[in-house]
Amino acid sequence: MNKENKNKKDNDKIKPVNYKNKIIETQFQKENKIKHQNQNETKEIKLQNQNETNEKKFQKDIEMKEKNLQVKNGMKEIKRQDKNENIETLNRYNHAISFAVERHSSQKRKGTPWPYVVHLYEVAALLQESGCNEETVMAGILHDTVEDTDTTLIEIEKLFGKNIATMVDVLSENKQLPYRERKLVQAQRIREATFETKMVKCADCLSNIKSIYFDMKRDKNIWSRFNSGKEDIKEHYKKTIESITELNKLNIYQSLKQYYKKVFE
Repeated sequence: MNKENKNKKDNDKIKPVNYKNKIIETQFQKENKIKHQNQNETKEIKLQNQNETNEKKFQKDIEMKEKNLQVKNGMKEIKRQDKNENIETLNRYNHAISFAVERHSSQKRKGTPWPYVVHLYEVAALLQESGCNEETVMAGILHDTVEDTDTTLIEIEKLFGKNIATMVDVLSENKQLPYRERKLVQAQRIREATFETKMVKCADCLSNIKSIYFDMKRDKNIWSRFNSGKEDIKEHYKKTIESITELNKLNIYQSLKQYYKKVFE
């Protein structure tokens, strides 16, 4: 084979370079590289966001635990304060009861062998059941001390405070006046009194009229034990009920009206 033919044959073996494909391949590689870079960046951003989220969650958990701890400590403090306040309230109640028991020690409920303080306990219980505050309940315990014993308002104010003394003053009748007159004066004073004072008057009357109702069943001459006749007593309760109509939505007031009907109608 001559040299010319050999060169020709070698040239036939050499394939032409496809530059277009080379360009496309290079472009694909670049795009693929960019794609991988974007994916890596996305992963890195996600990881960073996840770390930030975890950190925020961790911080939030710490803050929540701190708040819960503060709430628990606060609740403990409130319970401690409530316990102390309950003890103080009980001590004040005991003081008022002891004082009333001592001042009414020689007195009995009219026509009964029962100590007078039974009435005071019932008045206090009725006021507590009605949700009255501490001073109102204590005024209920002490409401007859000035009227029926030698206790003075100055003494009540010194021992139990001005508010209680003021309520006791309004609730005290002037027994130097005739029955009808003093009951009318009392009804007018109650009409102008505070809500709390009206509550004590309502509880006082409810306790008394319940006692009358139950005693009527065993004592036909029950009205003879009082300082006035049945009609005068009926008028007294009627005027009292009219003077405390502010309480008409309360159970204690409705109970008083019901017993009034049972006794007098």
